[in-house]
Amino acid sequence: MFVYPLQFFLTRLGAGSLVNRESQMKHIVRSWEVLRRQGQRFGPYLLLEAVMPGGTLFAFLLYLYRVRRG
Repeated sequence: MFVYPLQFFLTRLGAGSLVNRESQMKHIVRSWEVLRRQGQRFGPYLLLEAVMPGGTLFAFLLYLYRVRRG
């Protein structure tokens, strides 16, 4: 509600790009945070799949074991 008039005012002063850059940076930081959390969650399974022969099956079984257990 209040941000839009402020952004409009700052744009007229020539500082609108700072507001846009800040909102873009917040979006980028949130996106990286989501990717980091997903990497922590699925990273071990992806590592098993990439390194071990037959790792896909082993990673899937490990995932099922951990989901049922926890």
